[in-house]
Amino acid sequence: MILFITVVWISLAQACHPQFEKELRYLDLYLGIRPENQGEILKKTPPEFAEYVKEDRQLDCDFQRECLWKNADSDGLLDTSEFWLFKKNDEKVFPVQVQPGNANLQIGTRFMIAGNTTKLAQSAVLLSAPLACHHGMANITFNYWLYNLGRVEVMAVRPEPRRGHLMVIERGKADCHFLKESGHVCSALIPAVKQPYRLAIRAFNLRDNTVGSMVLINNITVKADLCNESPFPLLFNSVPLKPRPRAHPSALKDASRSTTKPTKSFLFMAVDPLTPKPYGTLRSQLIPCTSKLATLSFRYWLRAGTQVEVCSVDENDVPLSCAYLSEEDSPGPIQIDIEPYMKPFRFTIDLIAFDANSMGLVVVDELKFIGGQLCIEHPPPIPTTIDPPTVAHMFGLQPKPLLGANEYRLSLECDFTIDHCNQWVNDDGKLQYGAVPQTLEDFPLPKQINGNVAVLMLKGKDASSIRSREVPCAYNSLITIHYMRSQFGFLRVCALGQCMEGKKLNGTLQVQISSEKPFEIIIEASSKKNAIIVISSIEVEGDICPLRTVEQILCDRIKCDFKEHTCNYESTMETGDRNCSSGRMAVSAQSLAMTQKRCVLRSSYFDLPAPATLIIDVTQGSFLSVKFHFRLPGCSLCADADTDSDNCHELLGPRVLTASPRKVEFPLDESVHQFSLVFFHDKADQFGAARFEISSIDIRAGDGYKFCF
Repeated sequence: MILFITVVWISLAQACHPQFEKELRYLDLYLGIRPENQGEILKKTPPEFAEYVKEDRQLDCDFQRECLWKNADSDGLLDTSEFWLFKKNDEKVFPVQVQPGNANLQIGTRFMIAGNTTKLAQSAVLLSAPLACHHGMANITFNYWLYNLGRVEVMAVRPEPRRGHLMVIERGKADCHFLKESGHVCSALIPAVKQPYRLAIRAFNLRDNTVGSMVLINNITVKADLCNESPFPLLFNSVPLKPRPRAHPSALKDASRSTTKPTKSFLFMAVDPLTPKPYGTLRSQLIPCTSKLATLSFRYWLRAGTQVEVCSVDENDVPLSCAYLSEEDSPGPIQIDIEPYMKPFRFTIDLIAFDANSMGLVVVDELKFIGGQLCIEHPPPIPTTIDPPTVAHMFGLQPKPLLGANEYRLSLECDFTIDHCNQWVNDDGKLQYGAVPQTLEDFPLPKQINGNVAVLMLKGKDASSIRSREVPCAYNSLITIHYMRSQFGFLRVCALGQCMEGKKLNGTLQVQISSEKPFEIIIEASSKKNAIIVISSIEVEGDICPLRTVEQILCDRIKCDFKEHTCNYESTMETGDRNCSSGRMAVSAQSLAMTQKRCVLRSSYFDLPAPATLIIDVTQGSFLSVKFHFRLPGCSLCADADTDSDNCHELLGPRVLTASPRKVEFPLDESVHQFSLVFFHDKADQFGAARFEISSIDIRAGDGYKFCF
């Protein structure tokens, strides 16, 4: 039985839509599941989500009751879709195409589902309530089911307000995939996190515009040694104040139970249920650092039910320590002691929650920063030794996502903080993605390198490269690469026969380009000892022609009717070889004989967007052996004389009774980047000369889809 579950995910509020009703019937028919609570997860109230989780068991969730988990707001990067709440409706057993969770679920079992039928991969993130930090290793487990291309991962994340997306702090170490044994429970381990964060369960690679793909999860459990206090207790200590007796309301009765009120100008923020998030933030100027004890002091008033958070944050807005303002302590003044801190930081005051039945109000007055001696930060030097396993852990390195080869922007512009930049290709698999570690004492980095980055980690004496897709043309263009390298790493960028080296340990590397012909740009990295190369972005100035798609380049390099020339194929010659000549309607080799036994026709380099089939129209004379030679990444070409190489596959021969046209088809997988047609005649001394002709070469997708027209 072949299961086809077409998954279409639109708002469940549109359940009357005929197409959506059809998809729900499919899910009910094949899986016996239906939406529950209009698809909305049962989550706890906003104030409970605003508080740090005090015990790990608070995050346990079987989705039968309200949980401290919710859908993340779409950020266009980690999250582009949604999870929906479904319930097992009958006793149907899940088909074998939905694995590896238990196939026989009890009626009434609830779980979250994410799925899509788009061509571009989508993803959905389920976020926990915030955690202050945790010690040691945290373990997150849950049941999961995968269908088609869907995959699942666990992360520790934090919001990045400036860029409007989630920043990955740590990726959980897990081995959760479709081929696991039936009933397998996903278990993800996350190392200690020393800053406020949220747990995230992410369904990704949700794509397939024919039948869709999906991920199901339930029964989440969390085991972690959570912090009971701020991870930076000396940086942000508030002096406890005795509760004040309650008084009659005053002119500011909506803001505080205190009888006091501001006497002069003051700052306030008022929000109601219709106010869009995020609400405004009161931010101090950046303080370079403090060499002596200092104090932040201010007065405040709160409306009942309003929750306000005061934080110290670093220059990238990463929270260092946070505290909640209490109604009982209003109006203060509250005093916050600041221990010496040798890095830049600032203060923020945020209204984070309020009574949704009324409004939120906070008033702040008499802000003072007292004492302390400011100092000037001296950046630490870039480390000269690299421990690859440690670096991989600190950056949370992950391999390149499983995206289609044809999914990339048609511009060389690249910002790795928000994009995987598939228009830049790494063929050896050494390019990985990660996030710059927030704790930089062990691995200091320049301030301009932050957020998500591309990383080449080279072990010992090693080399790797990143190449652009083919650029059709450029006019007075400037390519700028923002990079960092360690002491034993080397970096240069090459294009059109010229190369520029990155002589500094960090900064920018630029190359000026003008060309009316197609070309590629190569970023070359090398090392003489363990080294790391970090690239944060690639900027383009000037006029560069839009990149062509993989399909367009593939057709240009593979498809050929051999009218008067050999297109992008070349005849390669070793001693004793014969040249492959081009005629009006074909490329041919005449009279392959004892002294000239072979003719080799080699393709140019190409990328495949999907498994494909090569189609060759060939006419072959008697006793001519035709072999197909592949170039695979990481493998050298087999010796031209070695026609029995494992990388050579016989297509025709050795004996042909009649010289008639033949159509030869051969499958190619996505790892193939180059091939050679080797025409070999080793029976010339017995049967005389032989000849062949190729009238055309074409390529199509494995499913029959035509790349070229």
